[in-house]
Amino acid sequence: VLSACVLTIILGCIFGLKPSCSRDVKTCKGRCFERTFGNCRCDRDCVKLGNCCLDFQEACIQPEKCGTYTPNMRPVYPTKTFPNHYTIVTGLYPESHGIIDNKIYDPHRNASFSLKNAEKFNPQWYQGQPVILALQRVDNIVGMLMDGLKQMNLHKCLNIILLSDHVDYQHVTRQLTCIDPDQHFKAFMKEFLPKRFHYVSNDRIEQVHFYLDPQWQLARKPSEVKYCNGGFHGSDNRFMSMQALFIGFGPGFKFKTQVDPFENIEIYNLICDLLGITPAYNNGTHGSLNHLLKNPVYVPRHPEEESHPSVYPLLKTTSSLDIGCSCDLAGLPIRDFQQQLNHTASEDLRKDTKSSYEALFNSNIVPMYHEFKVLWNYFYDVLLPKYTLARNGVNVVSGPVFDYDSNGLYDTPEKVKRLTRDPEVLVPTHYFIVLTSCKNISQTPLQCEGALDALSFIVPHRPDNSESCARHKHDFLWVEERMRFHTARVRDVELLTGLSFYQDRKQPVSDILQLKTYLPTFPME
Repeated sequence: VLSACVLTIILGCIFGLKPSCSRDVKTCKGRCFERTFGNCRCDRDCVKLGNCCLDFQEACIQPEKCGTYTPNMRPVYPTKTFPNHYTIVTGLYPESHGIIDNKIYDPHRNASFSLKNAEKFNPQWYQGQPVILALQRVDNIVGMLMDGLKQMNLHKCLNIILLSDHVDYQHVTRQLTCIDPDQHFKAFMKEFLPKRFHYVSNDRIEQVHFYLDPQWQLARKPSEVKYCNGGFHGSDNRFMSMQALFIGFGPGFKFKTQVDPFENIEIYNLICDLLGITPAYNNGTHGSLNHLLKNPVYVPRHPEEESHPSVYPLLKTTSSLDIGCSCDLAGLPIRDFQQQLNHTASEDLRKDTKSSYEALFNSNIVPMYHEFKVLWNYFYDVLLPKYTLARNGVNVVSGPVFDYDSNGLYDTPEKVKRLTRDPEVLVPTHYFIVLTSCKNISQTPLQCEGALDALSFIVPHRPDNSESCARHKHDFLWVEERMRFHTARVRDVELLTGLSFYQDRKQPVSDILQLKTYLPTFPME
């Protein structure tokens, strides 16, 4: 497969150096980015030369006119160049493939990695299995490649993906401050970072991490501040200014189709499906991008249930032991008759409709820090009714998370007991909430037969609220800010809890996976 890809690029370059046959063609349809020399051109140079075909803007610049695209693709955190490049070709988070930044220190090897030193050629830095091992000078050959494919009549036979690793934003600040409650950075132990970052489980990631607001950067001294008059990257991968490009064009992609944003860890599985090869293990959710393809080749399925409710019916209601006493039941009031007390669910259990509200009191079942209850209660008493009113009702599922090794995956009971100090009292590391509503807000969640909307949170369970500078803020605005900061995908909740949501829905599993992997972005403030 790799040899075929290399051969295609070489042939594209060879044929691309030759001018196309001169024909009286006045349209860019089917000719986008070709370097042809006729009455009008359809490559980007035509804008500078002033000889573009009349439909160049419509046919070639507007992506919805050609292939499948998304308004923005979410890079992984940190939104740096090399971590995202390697994520695209492996489908792994930086914590999984090891390229956690453009500059890395490995404490086990006592070695440093950067794009400027020879260590970048050492294969020990690169974990995971990339789908393409080397990409060089891509920007300079795209035009020649397209022209060559056109001349060989292959432009309608190959699938082409154009994407970027991240987007830079301008006007980076010249100063930092941390002397007031409105400081523009926060220091985190890495295990308290949002779970959506997936930026913990690698020894190359340092213990202390600084999170910065948009348009801010942190340096030890002024001389180390970079790009003050240009672009900058590395910020929260949910910022709109950090979103990347994705356009898919070719016989495998749908035509004139816009899709919701997705994360670039999903690209690897997409490429493997287009190439007809089996993907290696990765952090993507295979099948979540089936809606981009004309004819998906992989059909996902819901995971099978691994555990079932236990039933222990009471077979005998009287004791077989002779306890030396007896009494005549005749004439006794009914309250004194023997009562059957079953402590496990019976097979014909009829659930009380009011029992669903008992989930609101799970703080009585698992330990919860007093200061955390302030956040938890405000969410349920104030924020949840607001969401319910805005969405015409929401389905709420919440509970504890035990992630003692901070790897973002479900901890088995055996692992929890091994890693906790007191196995008798298991204190959750996080709490999760999943809110589900109907995309058509004229219907309630119980009535909804169409697409769903989901909003999820995974909030660190901490003994204080210092993360939010809560003492200096009024009206509990800090609660909504923190909940928003710790939003997550439904898929992240599943990975941490071992649960599987929405198995009773009638929609195709690929549509459900699209919902589970969706994470809303927010504008830069």
